[in-house]
Amino acid sequence: MFLSLLQLNSGLLGFLTLFLFQIKSKSNVLVNIYSLITILLISIRFTALGLIQLLHLDPLQTRNLNYNGIFVLIIPCLYLYLNTLLLNRKIFMKKDLIHFILPIIFIIYKILLYPFKNTLAIPSKLTLFILFLIYAVTYWFLNFNLIGKNIWFNKNKVRIINKHTKLINKAALFLFFISTINILRALISLYLQIFNKDSFGDMNFIWIPAVVWSILFINILISPELLYGYNLFVDLIKKENIEQLEIVNVWTIKSKKEINNTHSIKLKKRLDSNIIKYIAEIEKRASNIESFKDSKYSISELAQDLRIPNSHLNYIFKYHCKISFSDYKKNNRIRHSIELIQSDYLRTSTLESLAKEVGFTSYNTFFCSFKDVTGLSPKEYVVQLKA
Repeated sequence: MFLSLLQLNSGLLGFLTLFLFQIKSKSNVLVNIYSLITILLISIRFTALGLIQLLHLDPLQTRNLNYNGIFVLIIPCLYLYLNTLLLNRKIFMKKDLIHFILPIIFIIYKILLYPFKNTLAIPSKLTLFILFLIYAVTYWFLNFNLIGKNIWFNKNKVRIINKHTKLINKAALFLFFISTINILRALISLYLQIFNKDSFGDMNFIWIPAVVWSILFINILISPELLYGYNLFVDLIKKENIEQLEIVNVWTIKSKKEINNTHSIKLKKRLDSNIIKYIAEIEKRASNIESFKDSKYSISELAQDLRIPNSHLNYIFKYHCKISFSDYKKNNRIRHSIELIQSDYLRTSTLESLAKEVGFTSYNTFFCSFKDVTGLSPKEYVVQLKA
């Protein structure tokens, strides 16, 4: 009873996810034809199987809902989905159809051989198992290669990773995990079915995919960014592109640096209780980019603008800032340039003009500073932002 309800629940959750995905398919980058096909197949299989068991219908009817037979279609769908997701390929390509030739042959083969399954010789069954093993493992390695090149072993990793990119990576990794679990279960199930004459057949460990897919569907349904797509959160994405730069994370509230002079110890007692307030005032002043455009703008001038003693500001930058004042000025110029890029400044101006706008005397200096701070060249950042 519990297993039947679990499968029915997984199927119904799948149909609900499919319905909502279909509504938002145009605005959600996580949705394409392959994700819809996969969810549809899973939903049909688990809903029908759950109902058949709950209503005590003829168990033989389950042969038309064979999980391994359906899974051979899901395997290439998962690969093609990961391919389109990680490579940002949004259109259907005719060459993708080649991935469905073997699954269709496999399904036809199983349907034709079903009446003779009890009389098949072991060599024939072994051939079937080996072919499925090669097929499943091949696609597992294709998925692994995709994940490896684009997430794990990406040589072009940068320090700017917005929430949109993290979302795609998280979805890809979870689907790879699902694919791995289901391939192992399908191989074990097929092995037991062929060589042990197991009466359960494809029902071996069927709770595993039912639980895994249920978790996925629930996670989608309770996560607006997964369900509706990040177009609804575009402002948040742009904000996080800035906030996740190292230029923002330069402050430390509790300094770990050793203080070994009397003057600094006295300043520590006086300033540490209000350090957050001082940092906030510095950041507020830094948002006024006009001062930081001047390469000669000194820490003494900043102290004067903030109306705090110069010694206080030197202490704060020495013990509570991870970078020098000079680098802090440079990073704030780069932060301002990113804000301008995201506000479509380049629609009417050039990168050279942008460099001068934020206080750099030449584009080469701006280029080196931008890459040093973000890990990307200005052009590479613009391309990533548009992706």
